[in-house]
This record gives sequence, C-alpha cells and structure tokens, in this order.
Amino acid sequence: MSSHESKDLSAGTPAPSTNLTGDALLARIRRNTAPEARYEVRGEIARGGMGAILEVWEGDLRRTLAMKVIRARAEPGDEAQLLARFLEEAQITAQLTHPGVIPVHVLGVDGEGRAFFTMPLVRGHDLDHVFGLVRRAEEGWSQTRALAVLLKACETMAYAHSRGVIHRDLKPANVMTGAFGEVYVMDWGVAKIAGRADRAQRAEDAPRAQDEQPDAHARSKAPASERVSSERGELDAGSDLHTLEGAIVGTPSFMSPEQAAGSELDARSDVYAMGAILYTLLAGRAPYTAPHVRTPPIEILRQIQAGPPRALAQIATDVAPELLSICEKAMARDPAARYPDMQAMAEDLRAFLEGRVVRAHRTGAWIEFRKWVARNRGMAGALAALIVAMLLGTGGVAWTQKLKGDLEKDRNARILGLSDTKVARDLRDQEGELWPAVPDKSQALVTWVRDAQELEGRIGYHRETRNLVAAAHESAQNEAWLLEQLDLLIKDLESFPELTLKVAARRDVALSLEERTVTGADARSRWAAAIEDIAQIPAYSGLRIRPQLGLLPLERDPQSGLWEFWSVATGEEPVREPETRRWNILPETGLVFVLLPASRTAVGSKPLTVIDPETGDRPTAWARFFELAPGSSDWGQPYHDPGRDSREPEQFFEDVDLAPLFASKYEVTQAQWLRVCDENPSQHHDSASLGGPTHPMETLSWFDAVKGAERLGASLPTEAQWEFMCRAGSTSPFSSGLEYVTLQDHANIADATFQRGGNLSEGSHTPEVDDGYACHAPVGRFEPNPFGLHDVHGNVWEWCLDRLVTTVPPRARDGLRDDGGTGLEGTIRGGSWNTGARSCRCANRYNFDRNNTDGDVGFRPVRILED
Repeated sequence: MSSHESKDLSAGTPAPSTNLTGDALLARIRRNTAPEARYEVRGEIARGGMGAILEVWEGDLRRTLAMKVIRARAEPGDEAQLLARFLEEAQITAQLTHPGVIPVHVLGVDGEGRAFFTMPLVRGHDLDHVFGLVRRAEEGWSQTRALAVLLKACETMAYAHSRGVIHRDLKPANVMTGAFGEVYVMDWGVAKIAGRADRAQRAEDAPRAQDEQPDAHARSKAPASERVSSERGELDAGSDLHTLEGAIVGTPSFMSPEQAAGSELDARSDVYAMGAILYTLLAGRAPYTAPHVRTPPIEILRQIQAGPPRALAQIATDVAPELLSICEKAMARDPAARYPDMQAMAEDLRAFLEGRVVRAHRTGAWIEFRKWVARNRGMAGALAALIVAMLLGTGGVAWTQKLKGDLEKDRNARILGLSDTKVARDLRDQEGELWPAVPDKSQALVTWVRDAQELEGRIGYHRETRNLVAAAHESAQNEAWLLEQLDLLIKDLESFPELTLKVAARRDVALSLEERTVTGADARSRWAAAIEDIAQIPAYSGLRIRPQLGLLPLERDPQSGLWEFWSVATGEEPVREPETRRWNILPETGLVFVLLPASRTAVGSKPLTVIDPETGDRPTAWARFFELAPGSSDWGQPYHDPGRDSREPEQFFEDVDLAPLFASKYEVTQAQWLRVCDENPSQHHDSASLGGPTHPMETLSWFDAVKGAERLGASLPTEAQWEFMCRAGSTSPFSSGLEYVTLQDHANIADATFQRGGNLSEGSHTPEVDDGYACHAPVGRFEPNPFGLHDVHGNVWEWCLDRLVTTVPPRARDGLRDDGGTGLEGTIRGGSWNTGARSCRCANRYNFDRNNTDGDVGFRPVRILED
C-alpha cells in the first residue's frame, strides 16, 4: 500500500506520572525544539479538533513516522485546556506498553512553539471498513476473523483498565488492524485515569470535542478503498458521528447510558462500548441508527437516555445465540449487570471462537460436556462405547453389532442422544425465567425457541433409535430399562410443540413491543395526545411523562378523570360497554392501569374516643361500641376509624410522599393469570356461580403473587401505595363513606346473601349490605372508588409487598416499610367476599404468613412510572 493510501494507526495513552502544569512540562521538553533538523514533513494524513497527523521522515534512523501536532490556534480561552489534554494523551499513551497500543517515541516542541509527539506509522483499516468487508465477504474477511480482531481489542483494553485508564471513546473507527494481524486501539485523546479528573478537566473542566476525527477535507483525500460508502448503506449514521462538545465526551452510538448522562464512569462503560461495536458487526449498523438515515447526535443521546437500542435479535435473526448473549450482557443498561471487566468479555469471546461454553449464554457441567464432545469426537466415540458396555452389558454387544453397517457412522451420536433428556429439562427450567415479554428478553426467547425447535426435530431420530434398540437387544432386562428411558424422552419431546408455540408467541410480543408501544406511528400518536392532556389536568400538577414501554394510552376515565392505559403484553385491548361506558372485561382482556398522581397521603388510622355513659368506660363489646360510635366527638373526623384494632400500625403516619404510579384498575383475573402461569390453582374456578375466567385469581401465596406480577411486567404494591389507592383521596373508614351501608353497590363482602347461604354464624357478617354474591364476583361488577379502581373493598384480599412492620415509617416515593427482618410475616389488605365490612376498611391490615394460600387471597399489580 502506498504512503498516501495509509491510515494513521497511531494515537495513544496512559496515566501521567507527573503533576507539572502544561507550561512547566513544555519548558522541560524544549530540548526537542526545532524538530525540522530531525524530521522531514512529507504531508498531512488527517486533521481533527485537537491537531493534525503528519507523515514525517526521520533521516537519522531512516524511518517513516506519524507526528501528531497540536493545532496552531485555539479558540479564546481554550489554549490551556487544549494543551493539557494534548499532553495527557501523549503521557497516557506512552505509559501503555502493550502490543495493542502504538508507542510514543518523542514528545517535543517544534520551531513554531507547537507541542508534538511522534509514533510509528501503521498501515491498515479500521473496523468501520472491516465490517463492510465482512458483510460483502471480500478480501477474505469473515465474521469469525472480525471477532478475532475484537478479541484482541478487548485484551488491549483489559490491560489499559489494569493500569487504571478508561478510553471513553471506543468505536469501530478507533480499532485498527494491519496487514499482518496487528490490532491497535487508537485515539486515547479523551481517555482518563479512573477515580480522578483528567488534566484538561483540571485546567478548565471542559473536555475536547471531535478529537482526531478527520474533517471533510481530510476524509476526501482518503482513497475510496479506505472509506465506508454510505451509498451502499454501510454504517451510515454510526460511522459519521463524532465526539460532542461540552461535559459529555465520546461518540453517541457507542456511549453507555451513564456516559450519555454525564455521570462518573468506570471500566464498565468501555465494556458497554465494546458491546456496541459487537452489535455493529452483528446488526450491520451502529446502535440507535437505521440504514440510509443520518440521525443527529443529540437525538441519539436522547434515545440512549430513554431506553435500549432495538433488540439485536430483531435485526440479526441468523446470529449465533452465544454472540447475542455476549452482546446483551456487555450492553446491559445497568452497569452491575454487565461483564465486570473487559477481561471477562474477552474470555467469553475466546470461548465462542474456540467452541467452548460462553458463560453469558449457558453454563453447567452438561453444557461443558457437549462442547467437549464437539471438540473431541474421537475420544467421545470411545466414551460412547464405554457407556454401551456399562448400561447394556452383553445386550450392548448385540446393539453395537446391529448398528455397524449403515448406522456405524452415527453409533456414538445415538448413544449420546439420550442427553436430550437433560436438554429438554433445561429448556423447561429456562422457560420459566423468560418473563416478562419485553425487548430485554427477546434475544433469550429467540434462542429458546430455536433450541426447542431443534430438539423437536430430533423426535423421529429417537423413535428410530428406539426401534433399533427393541430389535437388537438380547437381554430383556437391559432392553426394558433402555426402552423405558427412550419412551420417556419421546413422550417429553412430543409435548414440546405446544410449549414452543406459547414461547414463540411470547417472543413475538417481546420483539414487537417497542414498536407497538413506543416507536410505531400509532403509539407515537396516542402518546403525544396523552402526554399533552395529562400535563393540563390539575390532578396531575403539571406532570409530563414520557412513553412507557409496554403500555398504550386508552383515554380519560369518564368518572375519575384520570388517564388509563392498556398493558399490551398481558392480553387484548379493552373495549367500552356502550350503555355503562365501562370497560367490558372479557377473558382475553389485558390489564388496565390507572395513572395515579404524586401524593402526600396517610397510612393507618386514629382511634375513636368512645365512652359508654352507663359505665363511664370504653365499651368492651363491639356491638355496643358501634352503637355508641356515631355519638363520639371523633366521629367523622379525618382518619378516625371505629374499626381500628391492634393489628394496624401502632403509629399513624400522616405525611407520606408517594411518587406517581400505575395501579391496576382491577384485581388480576383467572384468565390473565392463566396466560402467564399456565395453570389455575384457584379454589373457585369451575362454575359460573362460583368462579370463572373474569373472576379474580385467588388461592395464591405471596410468592405466587410476586411471580405472577413480575410475569405481567409489574409488581405488588407497598402497603402505603395500596392504602393510597384504596382511599382515593378520602379520609373516612371506606372510600365510599363512614358507615357499613355505604359499601352497598361498592363491594362484595360477607353480607346478607352470604349469610343466607349458611356460610357464617349470626353476627359474623354485615347485614346492612346485600351484594347478591355468595363467593367472589367478576372483576369490575361494583362501583369504582374515586380513582376509578374496582373492588378495593372486598372480593379478594390483596397481597402487599412489605413484610409485616408496625413502627417503621414508610419511606418516600414508594412507601416501603422495611425493618431489615427476614421473617415470613406479610400483610394482606382490603378484605374479601368471606369477611365482614370491618375487615374491608381502608386502614385494615391482616397478618398473613407469606406461604399461606387461601381461597379468598389474590393481588392487584402496580407499575412504577419511569422517568
């Protein structure tokens, strides 16, 4: 390659070992002044925001070098910052003594007083160009070869991180490969030492922008073979994005969420960027970009802060699942969920290239064994023969002889094929973890369906093996044992298609959810209207939300005036009943959430001061207490409750600040539960009179409810959230009023109908109410509370997230009450069809072991409003 075709591979970095100021350091290196006598400038290679890269000839040693020269003129007030960053780049690069970092030869000052440093001039391509060659299968480039380059880059960064250096601008353009397998990580101009500000920040706390990104003139001089052609759709937006001005440094498409937010960074931010480079290789475009569309950097920054890029599994459907898992782990939005360091990512890439187990994808002794078999087929054959001898004894000889001839080639595979029993069991175990159906789970769901379909495809193979075994065995005992194992395996595999169809449907939901609820045209239109309207509603106090993944706005509730939303992944969109204007909840209907505003609310209640005039003391009998309660001076005062007892909080908490949240308008139905849990343990589900698909789910432990809520993409409410939801702004014992009779038409409780069925002894029910149901009712049959929530009183008890705590105050935002305990005491709220009105009060709580499962205990999920 001629010199004018070369691309500079020489920018580098580590940690300065001196605290000299820029001027003092320049004074020290002025002995290198006037380099004209030593170097002959032969031309400019590239120009960027910090300076220029020159090709120079060093006559004494007769070699061509690259010289980086600080730009001749900075903006007013910018000189100190520019010089500080330039010198720090030189010092950091010089101290990274690794084959993947180009060394610095000389740091000096030229005759014009400009700082410079020299490095070897390396010929080669950056990964932007290499990825294009991979897609076109040109010049011998394949995905595997590109992954080997990426592995070397990971190893280089692992070394840099061991020296405490964070790159902060990893991207394809900054990874170079030479003609003889050399791989270099380039452009350390915005690198910093972990745990302290860089020199430029100490000078002026404002990082450089667009460092070493060739300007349009410089790029136009590069030959076409060295440039990425956007006309062919290759990395159009991602390859042209540059470092932004201001406090945030880096290239937007490859920034971690914390880097885009301007937060403190560590090595895991570089891990994210390396994952984004892998994403670019596999997807054919950079994260947050689209083919032939140039997305402004500021828009990409906004998208990074809003959520993850489009799921790789949606774009690259033929990529090895192990690579999808590596990319997903490296690009996890939570730094704690990523690889802990670059070395761990390198180990997984190396494992993939060597055919070993990728830890981000699968682990376990059996997976290790299968990988070993693939690498050691000869030894596996001997092992298979040993298994035959051990399992079948003399019968194995007959089978082995039978398999010789036409089946000789796959004898070992047939023996080892029994491992599919373990594969099937592992897939069933994994399926339970692939919830909820959201984009973050899509790659794992794609992999699961692919593996399951592959497993299903081997049913005929195992049936053939069974027939061969049945025909070949001489030992009846051994034949019976092996045939039993094969029969069990075949029966298990025959049940897989039904499960695979369900998981494939979940996969399709996960893959399409972002478009259906956030980015699609219909979603954008619905959200735009809802966001503007919510901001104008006084109850929300100017709240301006952003689109919430998985939800679609419905409309304002005609009674409460609050906005309601459909949870798309949980079922079909609800429709209004024309006469009542309420949602018609059908078996296929998904969850409906009500957006509740931020609030300052209360938890608990205050006791009444009730004195019996006949005795002068507090009444000891509840009947007498309630007879006298309306005459108390506290009757009707806020939060005073005649039913309050010792199970309720010992302390009344009046000023609890809660953040906005989405609350389910209804208790979870049996049909909704069945869609995500594949079974209905409800005690009452077998007849229309006692239960049915639109009745509330019950007979659930706390652990069951947590699992169900998570699969529905939600969680259980804290006690404070639940009581706020139930009170709906009221301060009386019930959201409907002071007295039991106010629950008529508002709640399904142990009432006159319940008593007529002989379910309770006299006095254990509430005769003032007659709701017409002897068991729970379909959700939404009774009048809602002022927030539009149905059945907060009665129907079924509802689990809360908190442990049973009495004196610990609720914390701000979510109201969680945590005393650090680990016991199984939990709380249920709201009462049920099986309890009288006193148990259905807003403040009432019941101590319930989290393992308990009663036929009148269910749950109502909530979703946190994401900022």
